[in-house]
Amino acid sequence: EIIESGVTGSNGFGYFFFRRNVYQIDPITRSALIVATAPISVVHIAGVFSYSASNGKIYLGAVGGGNSRPFFEFDPLTNRIIQLANLPVSLDRHKLVHYSNGRLYIEGGYRRDANGFFLESGVYRYDPSSNDWTKINRIYDNRESSEVFRTFQY
Repeated sequence: EIIESGVTGSNGFGYFFFRRNVYQIDPITRSALIVATAPISVVHIAGVFSYSASNGKIYLGAVGGGNSRPFFEFDPLTNRIIQLANLPVSLDRHKLVHYSNGRLYIEGGYRRDANGFFLESGVYRYDPSSNDWTKINRIYDNRESSEVFRTFQY
C-alpha cells in the first residue's frame, strides 16, 4: 500500500492525499489546507493510486477496511469526493493508470503475499458514464517488468 501520494491539479494547485484527508497545496503561498475528507471506512484515500485526468478530475484508488478497494473521484473545483464502483481487482499497486477518450484504464500491477509478489496482467477500463469496470484484452504482454511506473506533471 502507498501511505500517501500527490498529484498536480488542473487548477494550478497541487493535491496531497494522506490517510483520509485531501490537502490542497498552494505553490504561491506555500501553504496546505485540508479541503476534503473521505468516509470513515477508508484507511488511505489514495493508498493504491492517485491520478489527475485530463477531464479535470482526480481519480483515487483507496484502501478500505479489510481487503476492500474503494474507488473515488475528487473534483478540485468543488472539493467534492464521490465514491464510484469499487476497483475491479484487489492489488497493492498498479503498473499503469491512464485516462484516454473519456475512460480511465488500469493496466496490471502486483500484490505482495507471503511468497513474494503476485502479478496481475489484466487491463481494466472504467467508464464514468455508466460507473462500471470492464476487463479488456491486452494487446501486448508487459510481464517482463515488475516495476511500477509513476506519472507526474511538471
